[in-house]
Amino acid sequence: MSMRTRAALASIPALGELAVAAHRSQQLAERHLVGAHLVLGMEADHVRFVRAHHAEAAARCATLKRLSLDLEAGDEPLGQRVAALALAGQPLDPTEDVADPAGGDVETYIACAAELWLLTERLARRL
Repeated sequence: MSMRTRAALASIPALGELAVAAHRSQQLAERHLVGAHLVLGMEADHVRFVRAHHAEAAARCATLKRLSLDLEAGDEPLGQRVAALALAGQPLDPTEDVADPAGGDVETYIACAAELWLLTERLARRL
């Protein structure tokens, strides 16, 4: 994990002293999708990748931004609420993207982390 990523995570007070040093990124694989109720991407291209390479997960896959806005809160099971969105057939729009901070300065990473935190909090309230 880069120093900019560590700084971005440290900028989120709610994370406290979360240990992140051992984190390693990895390519999405079938084993990650087994049993997953949701598959979230930062960008429409991430969703396109899932649709193309893991079609069985397409109905559970959306951008974080879309799902944080479109998922209805409620007492119905999550699977039913996700199915009602018909995600596999939804058009993808670049306005759904959380901009990748790669190559940016520390402030760019911190801004990205803040946006991701806001979206995940919004989604968590709907789950």
